[in-house]
Amino acid sequence: MNRVSMVLACAAMLFAVQPATAGDDVSSELAEMRELVQGLKQKVDAQEEQLEHQGQLLEQAQSVARKQQEEGTSSGLSPFLDMIEVGGHMAGSWNWNFDDPKGQLGGVNTNMNLPFHSDHNEMVLNQLWISVAKPATEESRGGFAFDFLYGSDANFLGQGTGFENDHDTGAFGRRDDIDFQDDPLGRRNSAFDSTSDYYIAQAYVEYQCGCLGPEVNFKFGKWQTLVGAEVVQATGNFNITRGLVYSQLQPVDHFGLLGTTDLGPVEFSLGIMNSASSVISAPDIGKEKSYIASALVGDDKMNVRASFLYGADPVLGFGLETYTDGFSNDQGGDPGAGINSLRSGLVDLTGWFSPMDGLQTWANYNYYYVEGSSYWAHGVAVAGRAQITEKVGAAVRGEYVKTSAAHDGDIQNTLFFGMPASNEMYSVTATGDVKLSDHLTAKAEFRWDMLKDRTSGDGFFENDQGFADNQSVALVEVIYDF
Repeated sequence: MNRVSMVLACAAMLFAVQPATAGDDVSSELAEMRELVQGLKQKVDAQEEQLEHQGQLLEQAQSVARKQQEEGTSSGLSPFLDMIEVGGHMAGSWNWNFDDPKGQLGGVNTNMNLPFHSDHNEMVLNQLWISVAKPATEESRGGFAFDFLYGSDANFLGQGTGFENDHDTGAFGRRDDIDFQDDPLGRRNSAFDSTSDYYIAQAYVEYQCGCLGPEVNFKFGKWQTLVGAEVVQATGNFNITRGLVYSQLQPVDHFGLLGTTDLGPVEFSLGIMNSASSVISAPDIGKEKSYIASALVGDDKMNVRASFLYGADPVLGFGLETYTDGFSNDQGGDPGAGINSLRSGLVDLTGWFSPMDGLQTWANYNYYYVEGSSYWAHGVAVAGRAQITEKVGAAVRGEYVKTSAAHDGDIQNTLFFGMPASNEMYSVTATGDVKLSDHLTAKAEFRWDMLKDRTSGDGFFENDQGFADNQSVALVEVIYDF
């Protein structure tokens, strides 16, 4: 019996035991009060029954909702949305070149070896990065990934450029030459607004296959390369700038089919793609595909990846158009020499090591060669970052790259810049970072580069018309990740 019922019952008992000497009027009043109390008691009992019934209905509804959620029958869209991963970041920067280069290449591209920070004394929106993905798993074997980049960095990565203003036109009006002479480093020289460029970093479908014995993950479409330690994303690197090895020797992305599986402690990847370089991912302007093989062993504390890329990619460089025998038209090149006359290979070794909490290091070595040519190049980079306090960190990177050829005619300009056929490059970079809030980080950096050119010894712009053998650049960057 609840508290209200007990009170009413006690009141009834009190009225019941009152002495009869009160008279007829008192007896009549007591009878009326008993009836009133009895009515109130009936109403309370009815409310208790109603509340109990409503509680049973609520419990039944909750049980049905839980069952639907467990069985995934409440909505076909809700379980799918739960598997979607959405993220991204925004990064902006400013840099200052102490050589104070001016008026070179129409006033832009004055910071050599800095593909994402090429303009001296410039404030830019480098990256607005949006990532949407649904990973493939054993429970849900289909998946996809889409990464979109908007901003200044996209003009070096978007591949819808490279045709001369006065290009040759073949049958059906198709452009049949590719030449970087007029616009070697992106749309910036002709569009005058590199911040508005965009680049699709990744766009692939994914399938987790268990029908081949071990689980195999297949990706078809455009995916980021497995090569190297540094990446396109501003949030994925120790430093603000990308290094010499990254910009001079490594591809960025590929278009094709990639399969990855674990065999014991080793993760193996094999892929076939249109191009092993990042010059043109699609269409494939060669007559053969390119290939990648990669093996990764280790864990989060220490791991090593070895990769090999090989293919018959076209020679695309300053003045080399599609003359695939390695010479331009001025040098007597033969356009009919065959698009596959020059095959190239890239060997990549990348290792990560975290000896203690708050300390990360990596080392990266690349060797690049061209078959049938005396051209080769190799480079090594080492870097480390220490978490000094909860909010402050510091990083340093050192690099060396050497390119070599018997003569300048063997130059292979499939890299970011058309450097001389034989040279040596050095670079040292120091970066500090501070976490301003949960998602906002600021970085400051100083970088020094030096070039030893076999021919002139000078390779960096200085003042109005001069050249120097070294370059010093200071940069600041802010990144908001979400």
